[in-house]
Amino acid sequence: MGLLISMFSVSEGIMDSAEVPLLESREDLVINPDQGRIERSHTIATDITSWDEVAFATPALYQDMRVLLPEPDAEDGRYPKVVEALGIVPAPFWELMGEQERERFDRDEWFTYLDDPYFGNGTYDGLFTGEILLSQNLRGPDLQVGHVLPVIALDRVVNMTVVGFFDHEWAGLTGIADLSFAILHLSELQALTGMAWEGEGASARVVDLSNLVSVALTPEAVKDEAEEEVAQRIRDEYPAYAEDVFTKGDQLELIRQETMIAEAFYFAIGSVSMLIGLLFVATIMIVSVLERTREIGILRAIGISRRSVFTQVITEAMVLVLVGALIGIVPGYFGAVWAAERISANVGVSIDLGFSTAFVIQALLWVFLVGVLFSMYPAYVAIRMNIVKAITSPH
Repeated sequence: MGLLISMFSVSEGIMDSAEVPLLESREDLVINPDQGRIERSHTIATDITSWDEVAFATPALYQDMRVLLPEPDAEDGRYPKVVEALGIVPAPFWELMGEQERERFDRDEWFTYLDDPYFGNGTYDGLFTGEILLSQNLRGPDLQVGHVLPVIALDRVVNMTVVGFFDHEWAGLTGIADLSFAILHLSELQALTGMAWEGEGASARVVDLSNLVSVALTPEAVKDEAEEEVAQRIRDEYPAYAEDVFTKGDQLELIRQETMIAEAFYFAIGSVSMLIGLLFVATIMIVSVLERTREIGILRAIGISRRSVFTQVITEAMVLVLVGALIGIVPGYFGAVWAAERISANVGVSIDLGFSTAFVIQALLWVFLVGVLFSMYPAYVAIRMNIVKAITSPH
């Protein structure tokens, strides 16, 4: 019972933790191709933003990037490191985040330029801000706010300025402590990693690649449940991405499908442990019935009905099952807390346990019903005894 409660609580907590950031987010729709990237992402976002039902749309890019971190013992005082970089347009990105996500950031350590100035007129000819945010595990005596951080671009080294640090659930974790993150303006990340242009010289053309475009609807459109209508318009306007448009409901369903694997795994572990416990109860009851063979024979001889004997054995078994289940609730709860802490420490996802009175009652009911089935055989053995043989039994 304890393990069953632990496993169910953790699985519910994992699902809730995966859903909360999306539920809190203002992202109502997203264009997110499984394969490849979105071309002309700035232009697409600007176009969608102009629609009456849309509050704003903003692109984002995920891309590995090499930086030169300070290292006093290195020959030139620095060493190269690959970080997971996120390119954003700061103002709409901040509006897009929910409260839980915003808590990772210090508002005083945010971008000075809230738009994406380097994109300019669409030819990457605007102001290059050089602003960069880093995950907290990169902070050190030689790397603080205001320090210069060299970034290895395609054919040169570009000096960026650290404007802040942020907490990230995956950064610096046990087993993957080397995983680090950076956030910078979208157009600057595109330029640094070859996602802005395609080709060289006179044949070069702007491609403006991003991984996704997030769309936030106006409050009125959300109230009118216009998500599907806007999603269909995006599919019609941009047929190349018709299969890559997802509503918030679509994304929640995908999360639930992905977490169902974990739920099935935890359910299997908990169920096996419960079945073993109930088999143990059934064994105890069979032994008890066999040890009381003579007593049962005497009861039958003086007129006690088979139904009464059957009910007595079932009742004893169920008392044993329920007492064991109730005792298992306490270790089950603390086991769930321990498991959630281990998962949070090693995976980096904050988990709120799905442990409630309704959940415990449901688990007790489930154990009770299965316990009744497992008690049937000992009770059957008791009522099928031959009265004469039972009375003459030494037990």
